[in-house]
Amino acid sequence: MRASEKRSVFRNATLMVILIVSVMLIFVWACASDKSTAFEEDEDDDDFDDDSEDDDDEDTTPPDPPDVDSVTSPTPLDVQSVMGTAEPDSVITVLGGAEPGTTKADKLNGSWCVTVTLVESSSNDLSITATDAALNESEPATVSIVQDPASGPDEENVALNGVALAASSSTTECPECTADKAVDGNQTTYWRNSTNTLTNPDAERYPQWFMVNLVDSQIINSSVIIWYGDQWATSYQIAYSELTSPPYPHDNHEEPNWYTVYVNTMGSGGTEYIDFDVPFAAKWVAIIMYEGNNINELTGKPRYAIAEWELNGYPEDEWPTDPGCD
Repeated sequence: MRASEKRSVFRNATLMVILIVSVMLIFVWACASDKSTAFEEDEDDDDFDDDSEDDDDEDTTPPDPPDVDSVTSPTPLDVQSVMGTAEPDSVITVLGGAEPGTTKADKLNGSWCVTVTLVESSSNDLSITATDAALNESEPATVSIVQDPASGPDEENVALNGVALAASSSTTECPECTADKAVDGNQTTYWRNSTNTLTNPDAERYPQWFMVNLVDSQIINSSVIIWYGDQWATSYQIAYSELTSPPYPHDNHEEPNWYTVYVNTMGSGGTEYIDFDVPFAAKWVAIIMYEGNNINELTGKPRYAIAEWELNGYPEDEWPTDPGCD
C-alpha cells in the first residue's frame, strides 16, 4: 500500500474515533441534563408540597370573644376598671369610652383588665375584642356603662345635730342662743355670738367663728346658711379641717389646719345657698366671720346670729371607689 493511501486510511479512522467520542459525550451530557432537570422538578415539587403544608398550618381561626365581668352602671366615677378573661396572650382592645384602651391577656390564665376613662354624663357603649398572635380578631363583646355624676350616694344634711362650737355665745343678751341651736333643724332657734367684752372675754376673739364637728369624715357638696334677723356676716369664709382636733380658727385657720373653700365679702343675710366648686372631705367645717352689718355701739363688736346651718353631703365611706388594675 502506498504511503498516500495509508495516510488516508489513518485520517478516516481518526475522524471515526472523534465522531464516536463526540456522540458519546453528547449522550452523557444529555443524560446528565435530564437528571438535573428531574432533580429540579423534584425540588420544585418538594417546595410546592412544603408550601402546601405551610398553607395547611396557617392559623386563620379568630379567638372567642372576651368574657367580661359585671360592671357598675350607673356610676358617678369618671373611670371604671373593666376586667375578664380571653385567649391567653391575646391583645385586648376596648373602644367606646372617652379614649381607646388596650392590654394583654395573661399568658397562663387569660385574665385581663383595662381602666376605661368614661364620657361624662353619657352611656359608654364599650366594644371589647381579642387579637391573637396571627392577628386574628375576635367578634366583640359589648357592655354599657352609664356615667352619671348624680348617681352617687343620697345627700343629707350631715351637720344636723352635729357637735357645734363657737368662738363665743351671748351670755347676757340671749343666754339660750347656744351653738347647738344652729344645727338642731329648728329655724326658730338660733346661735348668737357675744359682743359684751365686759362680761365675756370670748367676745374679744377675732375673727368670730362657728364650727361643727361631723365626727366621721363626710363628703360635702353644698351648704345653706340661714341668718337670723338682721345679724349676719358681710364678710366671711367657709373652711374645713380633716384633723380630729384642729386649732380654733381665731388661733390659726391657715393650711394645713384649715382649708378655705368659699369666700364672701358681700354677704346680704337671709338664706344663702352655696355650691362648692369641688366637693371636699372634712371632719370639721367652720364659718369664719370678719365683718357684720349689725354693730354693738358700746363695744364696736359685730353681732352674728345663725338660725340654721346645713352641710349637704354623705359619709366618705359611702362614695364608690374603683379597684383599679394593679
